[in-house]
Amino acid sequence: MTTARSIPPSILGPVCAAASRYRGVLVRPGAPQFFLAAALARLGVAMTGLGLLFSIQHATGSFAVAGAGTGAFALAEAVVGPQIARLIDRWGQTATVPVAVLVHVSAVIVAITTAGHAPIGITLATVVIAGAAIPQPGALSAARWSRLLPEPAALRTAFSLEANVNDVVFLSGPILATLASTLLAPWAGSVVAAILVAAGCVALSLQRSTAPIPRRRTDRGADTHRSTLLAPPFLAALGVNLGLGCFFGAVPLLVTAAATAEGRQPFIGLVLALSSAASIVAGALYGALRSTP
Repeated sequence: MTTARSIPPSILGPVCAAASRYRGVLVRPGAPQFFLAAALARLGVAMTGLGLLFSIQHATGSFAVAGAGTGAFALAEAVVGPQIARLIDRWGQTATVPVAVLVHVSAVIVAITTAGHAPIGITLATVVIAGAAIPQPGALSAARWSRLLPEPAALRTAFSLEANVNDVVFLSGPILATLASTLLAPWAGSVVAAILVAAGCVALSLQRSTAPIPRRRTDRGADTHRSTLLAPPFLAALGVNLGLGCFFGAVPLLVTAAATAEGRQPFIGLVLALSSAASIVAGALYGALRSTP
C-alpha cells in the first residue's frame, strides 16, 4: 500500500512566502477596503470596451462604426485621462472622482440609447465623453498604496498585487461582458460595466483615511515638466505602451468580428480571457520575489 507524498518544501516554501508577503500589505489599516473597491471598479473598466462594441454593433449593424466607437473611447481615455489625473491629484479623490463617474455613466447611457437612432456623430461624441471621463481605479489605488507603504519592498509587493488584479479582471471581464451581451441583451454588458465602475469608484472615493493628500500647489516649473516628457526613458516607455495599446485595442474587435462571422459569439469572452492567463502567473511570481539590495 502506497502513501501519498506531501508537497515538496521547495514548492511549498515559495508559495507560503508569497502568500505571507501579499497578506502583509493587505492587513495594513484601510488597505482591504480600498483594494476591493478598486478591484470592483477595474472589473467594470475591463468590461467597458467590449460592452460598447457589442452595444454599438448590434444597434448599427456595422463593425466599422463599433470599431470607430471603441477606438474613439480609447483615444479620449488616453488623451484626457492624464489631465483628469492631474485634477484628482490637485483636488483629491473624494471631490473629483464622483463627478467623473457621473459624467462617464451618463455618457455611456446616452451612447447606447442613441446608437442606431441618432446620427453616428452624436453617438461617437458621447463615446468620446465617456472615455474622457472614465476614472482609472488602478491609479487611484496605487496612489493610496504609495501613501500607506513607505517601505520600498512592501510597495513593490502591493504593486505586483495590483498587477495581478488587473490580469484577473481583464481575464474575467471579457467573459462577463460577452455573457451579459449575448444571453441578456446587447446593451447589458455596457450597463453592468457602468454599474461596477460607479459602485467601485464611489466606494473608493468615500474612504478618506487612506486617500492621498491633495496637491493644490505645484513646485515644478514648465521647463522641468517639458524635459520630463522628452526624456528618453519616458519616450521609450511611451512607445512600448503605444504598441501594446494598439494590440489590445485591435484584438477585441478582430476576435468579435471573426467569431460573429462563424456564429460562435459565446466563445468571444473565453478567447479574449485566455490572453491574460500567463500574465497572471508572471505577476504573482514577481511579487513573491525578495527584493535584492
